[in-house]
Amino acid sequence: MADVRLPGTLTPLFPGLPRRLEIEAATVLGAIDELETKWPGLRDRLVAEGPSLRPHIHTYVDGERSGLDAPLDARSRLDVIAAISGGSATGDHPARMMRQDPGAANIPPTSIDRRARVV
Repeated sequence: MADVRLPGTLTPLFPGLPRRLEIEAATVLGAIDELETKWPGLRDRLVAEGPSLRPHIHTYVDGERSGLDAPLDARSRLDVIAAISGGSATGDHPARMMRQDPGAANIPPTSIDRRARVV
């Protein structure tokens, strides 16, 4: 069974979904389909039509970036990673303002949004 690790952003959306579980599947898509049988709607969060991975989702099999057709074996580790993105709706993020206007250094450091986080 493949060792599957999911992003923490999914667990609040699907009650009972652990971040780490073992799945019997031949491919990455097969593992996602297996998860879908237990947590309906999860596949739609990861896979777009085609099928293809959604733009903000990345999968790695045994540390190598992979696609939905990547094979899994009994000792594979599948990591599903959700990219974190965002920004100001008006485009005036303090860090961007400082790059555009070096004189904007009077922005207090506490107002700069710290978005980096580990998933």
